Amino acid sequence: MNAEDKEWVTINPQVKACEYVVSHLKPGTYYFFRVSAINCKGKGEDIKMYQPVQAKDILGLYAYNSEADLDLDVSMTTQYTARAGRDVEVFIPLKGRPAPNVTWRRGDRNMAGDNRYTITSTERATTILIPKVTRDDCGKYMLEIENGVGEPKIITVSLKVLDSPSTCQKLMIKNVTRGKLTLSWEAPLIDGGSPVTNYIVEKKETPGAVKDLVMVDSTKNSVTLQWTRPDHDGGSHISDYIIEKRTKEDPTWTYGATCKRCSCEVTGLQENAVMDFRVFAKNEKGNSDFSQIGPITVVDFIIPPEASLTDYPNGELAVRIGQNIHIELPFKGKPRPVISWLKDNLPLKESEKVRFRTTDNKTAVTVRGAKKEHAGQYTLVLDNRAVKNYFDINVITLGSPSVPVGPIRFDEIKAQSIIISWDEPKEDGGGEITCYSVEKRETSQANWKMVCSSVVRTTFKIPNLVKGTQYQFRVRAENKYGVSEPLTSSDIVAQHQYKPPGPPGKPVAYNVTSDGMTIKWEAPGFDGGSPILGYHVEKKDRNSLLWQKVNSTIISNREYRIIGLMEGLEYSFRVYAENNAGLSTVSEQSKHHTSLPQIIPSVTCLRLCLAAVPDAPGTPDATHVTGDSITLGWTRPRTDGGNEIKHYILERREKKSLRWVKVSSKRPITELRHRVTNLTEGNEYEFRVMAENGAGVGPASSTSRLFKCREPTSAPSAPTVIKVGL
Repeated sequence: MNAEDKEWVTINPQVKACEYVVSHLKPGTYYFFRVSAINCKGKGEDIKMYQPVQAKDILGLYAYNSEADLDLDVSMTTQYTARAGRDVEVFIPLKGRPAPNVTWRRGDRNMAGDNRYTITSTERATTILIPKVTRDDCGKYMLEIENGVGEPKIITVSLKVLDSPSTCQKLMIKNVTRGKLTLSWEAPLIDGGSPVTNYIVEKKETPGAVKDLVMVDSTKNSVTLQWTRPDHDGGSHISDYIIEKRTKEDPTWTYGATCKRCSCEVTGLQENAVMDFRVFAKNEKGNSDFSQIGPITVVDFIIPPEASLTDYPNGELAVRIGQNIHIELPFKGKPRPVISWLKDNLPLKESEKVRFRTTDNKTAVTVRGAKKEHAGQYTLVLDNRAVKNYFDINVITLGSPSVPVGPIRFDEIKAQSIIISWDEPKEDGGGEITCYSVEKRETSQANWKMVCSSVVRTTFKIPNLVKGTQYQFRVRAENKYGVSEPLTSSDIVAQHQYKPPGPPGKPVAYNVTSDGMTIKWEAPGFDGGSPILGYHVEKKDRNSLLWQKVNSTIISNREYRIIGLMEGLEYSFRVYAENNAGLSTVSEQSKHHTSLPQIIPSVTCLRLCLAAVPDAPGTPDATHVTGDSITLGWTRPRTDGGNEIKHYILERREKKSLRWVKVSSKRPITELRHRVTNLTEGNEYEFRVMAENGAGVGPASSTSRLFKCREPTSAPSAPTVIKVGL
């Protein structure tokens, strides 16, 4: 922009470098300049000068000139080497004031007038581009530079082109003998820019014999032969293959056919003729040695129909559900077989989902959008009237597994947790079941919540339940291909499944005084499947209608002293038992007892033998186990309580149960062994035993270990004695 006009003018819109010489300026005039970058998106922001610059001759201002020369501060070379066919760009940096004038020469010829070369010069450099160099471009190039200051200078640039050497000279044959000769020649005039390393000697001769000659087909009047190319072609192209023939009756070889490919049909033969054939390879030097085959009888050649299953290892094809099933089998057979397909031994018909395609040597069936029901056995049937063959491909569809097998079982139900179990899916979807996911839902809500998504077994304990809340659970199976549909449980309430215990025995009062008396009672015959936590006692005098609770805390023993009674009143008592399920029904009330002062009688010493309940017997142990019975034995109690033991009471309990069940028997158990029958094979049981005498039932023995009902395995028979004669 002229500093006076203040109007911006574009000088050059296509500057490629980061410098530019502005010419045709008015001497003494002040100018502003600005520069902006442009890309495919448009013009960038300008950078401009804040102070104008005056167009004037700096040489006159500073009175300083320098002669033209190479700019040695810039890297350069004057020796160039390139392969033939490559472009060569020679770059020479310059310096000098005024800017040097350049002239490129090759010999006496000025290269500026030759369109083959592209010469570009600026104030600071000159470049010459030689495209696609050849051997003729080798040599020296002269660059002359001058600017009127000092003497002109000449720079020499050498170019070496690497190319293949020229033809060898004066090939001569010497010393020819049987089987060998001597060759001599002179080196090539041009070595291509690099020393000759070696020479290659080639010769031309007849080709080798064809290989692997076989008959591949025959008809009533023709035979088709096939072979592979010779190992060497004799140094020239094989132009033809020649087939000759002869019959068994006539040993003379006659022309059969000529072809250019490695198979040929020889026609015009007589049916049932027995013939020999031979094949020659031919190049420009002549025929090769022959390869012969025969005798061959000219008849219709029958090939049993066959299909190749090599693309389907073990005859199986796995397909993801939703993808296409594509079975393609190469086949052969003569006569050409009739093709049909079966699915699970039923004819497979073409439809929108099922498509067939058959070519000369391949047949294919495609089922679009595979589903689980498309899995099964696909059979290709090839029938050429002579033989009928079947070829099976088993298709496996890969997808998510089927629903786990139900119903969902509740193995343990508690107020805060429930253990559920289920069975594996009937179908794994073609992939191993990796895990199960368990979800829960309160029946009062619609949303399902994930409990665990990585359950590896078919049983799971669901924790953190709210007591008394009704729940529903569902389970899904998962493999690497997907997740199954859910198996949903029935509704279940999170609460203990124990029952309240049975009523305790009728209380008996003793040690009666004016303000109190002691009572005792027997334990309930049934504990409700949960241990007895304790007891509660109530009292009532004869004239009252209300029962009053006596104890403030639960009573752990089966004996209790009631105090605070009124002298002269008659009292009766009753007892409740308590377990995890709650309180039992009330016991039978005791007889009425009057609260009276204790009468201290005169003391008469008598020696009495007081009877007590017997001690606990020894722990039961199994002596014989079958599929539905277990025979147990135990030892007598340490003491019988001073009274003869009448019989024993035997109880059993299953592994997963909390409830003890009395073992029924037709007669009382009086011996120290008993056979327990009507058990379930495969279940595990534990046992305990109690002794009973005239004073009552003693404490239970220690619980036995678990015994599993199963048939005994027979011991091996004795080895057979083998007599060895020495």
